[in-house]
Amino acid sequence: VAMRMYSRSEMVALNGDHNQNIMMEQLRAQIGGRIHRGHLCPLKAKMKHLNRNRLLFMSDAHIEPWYAVDGESYIARFASPSILNMFECRYADGTALLSQDTDADGSADGQCTLTGVSDPPLSLFESALHAWNIYARRPEQSVLFFVGDAQAHQFSIDSYNEEAVELLVTAMVDAMLYYFDADAIFIAAGNNDGPHNSIFTANGEVALSDAWSRVLIETRVVSNDLMPDKQYVMYGDEVLNVEQLFLRTGYYMKPLNKIDHNYYVIVVNTNLGALNPTQQLALLQDLQFVDSLDGGKVIVLGHHPSVLENMIPEEYLARTDAMNADDENEDILLGMFSGHIHYFSPTNQRGFTTLPAMTQNAPYTAFAMADIQDHVVVSGDSDEGQEAITRKRIKVSNDNIVMYIGADHERVDSHCWH
Repeated sequence: VAMRMYSRSEMVALNGDHNQNIMMEQLRAQIGGRIHRGHLCPLKAKMKHLNRNRLLFMSDAHIEPWYAVDGESYIARFASPSILNMFECRYADGTALLSQDTDADGSADGQCTLTGVSDPPLSLFESALHAWNIYARRPEQSVLFFVGDAQAHQFSIDSYNEEAVELLVTAMVDAMLYYFDADAIFIAAGNNDGPHNSIFTANGEVALSDAWSRVLIETRVVSNDLMPDKQYVMYGDEVLNVEQLFLRTGYYMKPLNKIDHNYYVIVVNTNLGALNPTQQLALLQDLQFVDSLDGGKVIVLGHHPSVLENMIPEEYLARTDAMNADDENEDILLGMFSGHIHYFSPTNQRGFTTLPAMTQNAPYTAFAMADIQDHVVVSGDSDEGQEAITRKRIKVSNDNIVMYIGADHERVDSHCWH
């Protein structure tokens, strides 16, 4: 039986003491503080509009559009789901919530009570965006990175899969667009996006991949507009633009204009593995392009940590090592970010970060806020003399994590993100 090897960042995430520290902090956060009227948790006043970090990192939301408030498993899906009852909260047997559980307008979605152990309703994801907006000092200058897995686990309803995928991705992107411009949103494909484990692969259902990608094209999250002259020369001299390459592979690059005019984000589809020739050729072309720019920098997003770590050419990773740092060979990598394993691994020396999950099917439910900072690295051999060189990096630690601390079987509250 073949067994998948864990990457270094995955091993750190699964064994690191920092994860125990996060869970202990989650417990401490539930104690004390003034609770504002109509809310369940005390708002962390010291963070209100004071967090200057411009980069919002989210991953593994696993939105359950047919949420059973009395579910007991990681899949809390009510009976008889359909396109017509998406984004509702009901009891597990499919019956409607009691009248006292509904909003004033008669809808039940605003009063979803969380099981604490399941893939959550859309309202939890929306509350995280609202919490970020409360805390962010510079929302108009901020960008959002979502590193895959919008869909709940075992996401399927007989014969409605394509429309269900499109409606769910649309709902998530619409929630993002309430706070962010399309050019400030970057979304990677996870293994729970479109066809399970196979989006844009030869084995995947083409209609489901199309349903997922079509939303990103139509909302201009992925677009030729920002790079109208961009062309990828593929094998056999085939030439593709940004949208064409994305619709074939899930891969794209676009400028990080809100941060700097020579900064870019590369989004890879790790479901294709680390050796897909089309995607890898595009990645090499884009890294060479950024490297050719004056002060060019790039962020790389990909869902699976073990795949992402094997996709970045050693030529570029080697420059991130302190021993190799020099002013004439400046590295271009600001950071590389993945998710998937539902554990957080802080940024390592080479710049890889594994983000926490936003589903409640995880040890803790969290997102991260960070920024590009100047970090001093010491280069050279100690015997020959060392030199302190400043490098721009994105480093995510426990201090950058924002957790959901709301109690089980209570409604969603944006003030419960601490």
